[in-house]
Parts: sequence; C-alpha cells; structure tokens
Amino acid sequence: MQKPRGNTCMIKLQQLKIFQMVAELGSIRSASVALHLTQPALTRSLKELEAAFEVDLIIRGTSGVTLTEVGTVFNYFTECCF
Repeated sequence: MQKPRGNTCMIKLQQLKIFQMVAELGSIRSASVALHLTQPALTRSLKELEAAFEVDLIIRGTSGVTLTEVGTVFNYFTECCF
C-alpha cells in the first residue's frame, strides 16, 4: 500500500460545523458562544481548515467575517452535511 504524496488533507467534522456556524452567524465571537468554545480555539480550528485546503475561506474584519468566493461554495457543501 502506497503512502499519500504531498500535502495530506485531514479535516474533522467539528471543523466543518465551526465553519458553518461562523458563516451562518457572521461572527467568530457569536459562533464561539453558540458552540461553547473559546475564541482562540475556534480561530485555530478555522485556520487549520483553511490550511488543509490551502485557501482562505473567510475574510476577517472589524465588524465580523465575510465569506470568500471559495468560502461561499464550501459553505454550500457544509450545509448539506448538517
């Protein structure tokens, strides 16, 4: 059996749920409260998810987050999962 080459992608269902909640609420803070997670833990999970796919999924701003074009498509698929 061959080992996978290159960058292996390992994501968790929790990361998908976190992304979906951030997309739905438009805020990392609101999502962290809703999911009973700390903001640093939630942010770390989002960054790991973005790193796994090597794309930016959200744009962080002072008044919340906005989905990137890729993030919008990705959000469609996470909504199908939950």
